[in-house]
Amino acid sequence: MAKPAGFKINVQTMPHATYLDQVWKKGNFYVGFYNMQSTEDGIFSLLYTFDTAWNETRWNNKNFDKAVYAARETTDEAKRKELYAQAQKLMFDEVPSIIPVFFDVLSAKRSWVENYKVHPRASVFRLDFASLSADVPSRG
Repeated sequence: MAKPAGFKINVQTMPHATYLDQVWKKGNFYVGFYNMQSTEDGIFSLLYTFDTAWNETRWNNKNFDKAVYAARETTDEAKRKELYAQAQKLMFDEVPSIIPVFFDVLSAKRSWVENYKVHPRASVFRLDFASLSADVPSRG
């Protein structure tokens, strides 16, 4: 599928430790999967601030870092929203990475299941507060 666009892809498999030691963050292009994070700071701090260990793009934008760090420290919701918007605008303008897809998070529950909330990461299932109501059907 990539060939008509001019890409030649050679898939190689290897042990994860070998990948981390010999490949990860040593090339110019990566395809990664990081799932969704529950907050803006979660993804910005994981992948895009200069001092993070997972900055595969090696993007270094002091204004971006400054906005993210300031947003993390403020308790003012409106100010935090403004700072994260500034950070997103810098990403939009400079394109440190391409995010080709997002997936839908779908969830369903029976009417007699209480306090279940879908986790923002979708692959994490938190049942800590879930319970069954008195309306749960009986078996047998």
